[in-house]
Amino acid sequence: VFGLVRAPMATVAHASALLVVPKPSAVSFAEASTLPVAWGLAHVVLGHAALQAGERSVVHAAVGSAGLKAVEYSNWLCARVLGSAGAPQKHRQLRSVGVEWLGSLRDTSMFVLGAGSLLAGRRSHAVVNSLSSSFIAPSCALLCESGSFEEMGSRGWAPQRLSAMVAGMSYGSAAFD
Repeated sequence: VFGLVRAPMATVAHASALLVVPKPSAVSFAEASTLPVAWGLAHVVLGHAALQAGERSVVHAAVGSAGLKAVEYSNWLCARVLGSAGAPQKHRQLRSVGVEWLGSLRDTSMFVLGAGSLLAGRRSHAVVNSLSSSFIAPSCALLCESGSFEEMGSRGWAPQRLSAMVAGMSYGSAAFD
């Protein structure tokens, strides 16, 4: 099984049956150990963003463990996703999980041009970020006035600096250390 338990490195750990599930044979133990954390991060940041059906979200590094869970969670909410990734095979993977808009992680200016064109002048309701500071300002520029910038597992700019960029924007940060 895998899931959430107290003292997981102990010889014996006790957990509620509600917090563990059988590990599928196709999933390695290492992969299974990341799933509760990745889903937890996605739940926290998209819950804070209050993303709803029909709204738009930008998910950076969307093929990474937590990024992919944020995409899946957005899909579950029936939100529209613009996912950023680098290599072409990663773009194919994102298309296979229902991401309709794709942006580049390789070049900030190309991301800005591509995202602006793909969104066709509309704004995003949420940005889920796990990238370096060079993508933060352009991502904020994609937010609507009541949008939410959520950092997942990274610590970028100060919240005060971010909220000064977009009127009414909320900021959240979730990282499990």
